[in-house]
Amino acid sequence: LIYFALTLGQLLLTWLLGMPLFDSLYHAMTTVSTGGFSPHDESIAFYRNRPDLFPNFMLIELVVVLFMLAGGENFYVLYRLGRGQLRALWDGLEMRLLWLVLGGSTLIVALSAYLTLGGGLGDWLLRSLFEIASLISTTGYETTATGEFPRLARELFLMLMILGGCAGSTAGGIKLVRVGLLGKFLSHEIRRLRLPAHAVQVPVVDGRAVPDSTFRSAVFVVLLWLVYIAFGGWLVSLMT
Repeated sequence: LIYFALTLGQLLLTWLLGMPLFDSLYHAMTTVSTGGFSPHDESIAFYRNRPDLFPNFMLIELVVVLFMLAGGENFYVLYRLGRGQLRALWDGLEMRLLWLVLGGSTLIVALSAYLTLGGGLGDWLLRSLFEIASLISTTGYETTATGEFPRLARELFLMLMILGGCAGSTAGGIKLVRVGLLGKFLSHEIRRLRLPAHAVQVPVVDGRAVPDSTFRSAVFVVLLWLVYIAFGGWLVSLMT
């Protein structure tokens, strides 16, 4: 029901903002799923590049950002929002990490592009927000070609693409919650070094004690990703 409601909501909003009905349906079916397929070679930039036909292109981009992030969020968070629990947007470690990564990365990329390439800061903020949301959710839509961003931004994009979205979402990647768990584990181990040998301290995430097996699982997945990236990079190097 949540998935259907999100798909229908995006379809209606983009259609009302001037996107053709077929395009709205097509994009709605591949945004919440974080598949990122578009009927246009230019992706979502198709509308930005034709402002005379689509004067609401900025609003269309913001709507797509909203639904890419919805697809990249834990669906239990969306369920809680549907029940009127707005605190679900920030009361969990993973959601706080999502907003921190999204906001911090958008500011870094926008300022880097503005200082390096010039143009309007507001325009770069929108372009950067769209790109970051697309990468975190592993959707793959674009309004600006990745190669047009400065080198710093492109390196950040690679890390975000690997990092991915939230657990329990349609996004790929390592998942933010695993990175958060590893951060908690690291801080816990550092604190243990300063405590007496007989002290008992249990790592806690979102008010609940986390067993060692959960940390081991997170470490295993991250290491598996690193091996996959190294092996994939080696294969690509053999082809060039």
